[in-house]
This record gives sequence, C-alpha cells and structure tokens, in this order.
Amino acid sequence: MPFTVDDLLALPALAPAEPQMLAGDGDRVLRWVHTSEIFDIAPLLKGGEALLTSGLGLVGAPPSRVREYARSLIATDIGALLFEVGRTFSAVPVELVDELLGSGIALVRLHGVVPFIDITEAAHRHILDAESRSVRASDAATTRLIDVLLTGGGAAAVLQVVDELTGAPAAYLDSDGRELAASGPVPSRARELDRPVLLYGELRGTLRSAAAVTAEHRVIVDRGAAALALELARSGPVMPTRRYAHEEFLALLEHRDVSPEELSTRANALGFTLAHGESIIAICASPAPGHGLDDVYVHLSDTTPRVLGPAIIGRSPGMIVVIARSHATGAEVLRALVERATAAPTTLYRSVTVSTPVQHWERLPSAVRDARDAVAVAPLVASGARPLLAEDTALIRLLRVLGDGGVLEEFVDQQLAAVIDHDARKGSHLLRTLLEYFRHGHEKSATADALGIRRQTLYGRLDRIAALLGRDALADPARAVTLHVATIGWSIITRTPHATSPRAAL
Repeated sequence: MPFTVDDLLALPALAPAEPQMLAGDGDRVLRWVHTSEIFDIAPLLKGGEALLTSGLGLVGAPPSRVREYARSLIATDIGALLFEVGRTFSAVPVELVDELLGSGIALVRLHGVVPFIDITEAAHRHILDAESRSVRASDAATTRLIDVLLTGGGAAAVLQVVDELTGAPAAYLDSDGRELAASGPVPSRARELDRPVLLYGELRGTLRSAAAVTAEHRVIVDRGAAALALELARSGPVMPTRRYAHEEFLALLEHRDVSPEELSTRANALGFTLAHGESIIAICASPAPGHGLDDVYVHLSDTTPRVLGPAIIGRSPGMIVVIARSHATGAEVLRALVERATAAPTTLYRSVTVSTPVQHWERLPSAVRDARDAVAVAPLVASGARPLLAEDTALIRLLRVLGDGGVLEEFVDQQLAAVIDHDARKGSHLLRTLLEYFRHGHEKSATADALGIRRQTLYGRLDRIAALLGRDALADPARAVTLHVATIGWSIITRTPHATSPRAAL
C-alpha cells in the first residue's frame, strides 16, 4: 500500500516528538522524506515529499518571506511539512499555518527534538520495502504469465495464474459485463481491482479479481490484464475500429476550419445523430490520483450510453472527452444528468466539467474547448465530486490569463492589501472570512457555519473588514463586486479552492 502521512506519523522514531497535525490530510501519499534548512528548497524538490525542518532558514525572515516560502512548497506540491519547535522557533509561524491551510499539504508540528536521520531512515525503509514487494510481485507475475502464453494455455490459464498469485478467484468479463471465463466465483461487487483489457486501444473487456486490495495485487492484476490482451491478439486478428474512429472525430474538432456539414456527416457515420430539439454537450473528465485514463474511459463507455444515449468518447491529453446529446435546458437539470453518467463506486474522477449545450454543429468545437479549459481550473473550485459547468469557471479562467503577466497580483494587492497585511500582522483570518462571505452570497448565517464560528464573531470580523476597506466596501454593490473578484484572484494566486459562480457576484 502507498506510504502516507499517517504511516509516517505512526513510526516509533517519530513518537518522542509528539507530532501534531495542524493542517492537511493524513492519507496524503508520500513519495520520499527529505530534510533541509535552506530557504530556497522548493526548486530542489519534485513533489510528494515530506520535508523535515526546524525552520533555521526562516530565522529573521519577515512575514512576507515566510509566506513566499510556504507558497513555493505549495507550488511544488510537497506531501507534508514537519516543523520542529523548540530549538529555533517556539511555535510554528502563523504565516506558514495560514498559507498551508486548505492547500492539501499536511502541516505537522514536532514538539520535541528528534534526530531527523532516525526519521528518514525509518521512513525510507518502509517506502523501499513496499516498492521492493511490488517489483517482486511484478517479476513473479510476468514470469508465470509468459510461461502460460508460450504454452498456449489460453485465457483460462491466465486467470488461474492470477488466482494463484493473489489467493483469490479471477474472472474475465466482456465489454457488456458478461462473464466469459473464471477461475472461481467472483462477486459482482468485487470491483476495486477491476482492470480494463485493451487491445489496439479498444476495450475488449475487464479482468476482475476478488483479492484484497493491495499494491502487490494491483500489480498482478495489471499484468494479468495485459496477458489477456496478448492472448486475444494471439487467438485472432482484432481491428482497432470504434475507439480510433471516435478519437479521429475529436481530433477533427481541433481544426477551426472544419465545416458543420463534415462534423454532422462524421458523427452520423458513428451512430450519433441529432434530432429536432436536441442539444449537444461536451463532457471532459480527468482521473483522480491512483487511476488512469483507461479507468475513466472504461467507466464512461459503460455508463454514458445508458444515461445519455449514444455518445462519442475518446482520449485527449490528460482527460477523456465525451460528446453526448441532451434535452436538458436548466443548468441544474443538466448537471444532475451528467452526475448520473459519471457516478462511480470509488473516487474515480478528479474533475468533471460540462459545456453549455449547443444546438448547432459549428458551435461544438468551442463547447469542447470550454469544457477542456474548465478542467484545468476545476481544482480551484470546491465543487466536490459533482460535475462543474464550464460557464461557472469563466471568470476564474479569465483571471488566470491576467495572472500570467502579474496584472492579477497587482489588482489583488490594490484591493485587498489592508486585509492581507492585517492577517499577516495579527494572524487573523479576515481574508478567508471575506472569501466565505462572498461565496455564500452575503448570507451571514451560512458564512458563520462554513467558518465554524458564532454569528457575533462574524459580525465583529465584518466590521473590522469594513474599517480596513472603507465603511461602504461591503454595502456598495459595485465595490462589493470588485472585492469579490479580488478574493477570487487571491484564491487563484494562493491555489485556495473557491466555490462560486460568477453570477453569484451580481
């Protein structure tokens, strides 16, 4: 299994330091454990590391530099920051806590002095042992499966090898979910180890195992799925037709000079016809960590036709694109419809975005671009697992363009400098309060609930914000819209998830 923050904190070597989680998630996966006291450590990291430090490189640094340090770690996407207090700092700097809250990075306070070498040695043993087990499982599975393929044992023999190596029955299902072969009874609910059997990019079925979910078993089932694909290729020619044709259609949408007549003709040839009154929608879906594009492709290939009818489905860099039909007119109806199509028993999707429905073929390329661009900013929008309408990301996408030239940072500083500086000096949370206040449409009860504070506390914070920004800052509609846009800009700069529709600002 992957080595996580919780695994690191459970190491006996760390116990004397009495680790305390201040922010982040304990199940965040760690790739390595590193120690450093230098300020500019971020460029030397690759992401996914746990960083151990006593903060020596931050001694004497002003609050702005501490925030710069934290933001560099966020940009690198490290897994965790373990900050020792006692020798250099008596407490974790509030600027570090403020920046890392909501970033997903685990922030851990170490109360006692522990030799960092003891921690790194213990952690690396666990990480390398897990990798070694996976390599050994891969080698054993590959050797056994090659022997089966060379002796012509067929799909049944491949499943028997997977069974023996995992200690649980395995089954091969066709693309409609019908069992074609099995080494024993496999419950239909045992789907966590499902792996697609792909040949020439075309889905040829699924390998399902009833084994417990471990890293070693995932490797074995992966090798088994590849062996089944090789067995299918050996047993007879299979032409890569349907999936390739769908992806050729999606590639055609990239050409701005393609005619609507050609799009219609190509789509009709793929069985995708548009009836009177129907609209076309583009859906883009990216996989969650631990899953691949093939996992998303298999799931959407199964669910989309049943929920939305005939569809065109294929790969695009980093995501799967679906062209489907819809009778839905309202945004929430459309969102609910797509949510049914993308519902998965496990956390399969990182982001799902849906274009505005279009009724004419010439508008389809633009709809696909909108949905694809929305995937890039979806992690900044706290939509949970729900599909996100591309139009709800329009303002965030626009502001990201402004951010490339530093215009956005200048705008945010002009509008919010007083609040940002106050939070830096006092360790307060006025900017986060303002963000939640706008997010909840100026509803004070909902804002207080979201922040986990009493309404009287919220009133005090809002009064302080008004004193810093001007008494009419929140009451004047035009000024409030400007500040709302600035808070969204701040969330983009700091990579803080921001759940709002631009329409909520109006």
